[in-house]
Amino acid sequence: MKTFMMKQLNELPENERSKVLSVIGTALVSGYDEKGNFAFTTEDLSKTKLFKRVAGTDLLVAFEFTSENYPAFNAFVVQATDGEFKEYIRTYLAGWVVRKCQFEDVEIDSDHCVA
Repeated sequence: MKTFMMKQLNELPENERSKVLSVIGTALVSGYDEKGNFAFTTEDLSKTKLFKRVAGTDLLVAFEFTSENYPAFNAFVVQATDGEFKEYIRTYLAGWVVRKCQFEDVEIDSDHCVA
């Protein structure tokens, strides 16, 4: 997975950059919906990660919230194939509670956590 800083976002093709900015703008103005997206929290609810796929691309807009830093949050863009994103979920979000996951082959235990 590749994380984009603002400089790299400006180097994306115009149609992809426009879609990314639209996803971010819509989330900020209208909120984040779960349709086709991903949501994970730690068991103590101290951290939340939301991912929204940018239609027609291999890009995801990610939003991170940390309760001790409320109301601040981070938004960034990652580039990942489905396989790379599944590996990220399995590796870095193991033990996190799954609120929404579009991948049926990501193992979720009986406590609804990434196994």
